[in-house]
Amino acid sequence: MFPFLSFNITGLSLTTHYNVFVEIVLADPNHWRFQGGKWVTCGKADNNMQGTED
Repeated sequence: MFPFLSFNITGLSLTTHYNVFVEIVLADPNHWRFQGGKWVTCGKADNNMQGTED
């Protein structure tokens, strides 16, 4: 479901510790399925994501 993520980060100090974060957010309110060679909506997604603040 999720794409493979790959990063190449350069120019950082070798003696410093860094944190890298990736945030995945709901892009639209629909569930999707692949049917008949194309993506079609198949209902509304649950909007009960925890841990997010707007």
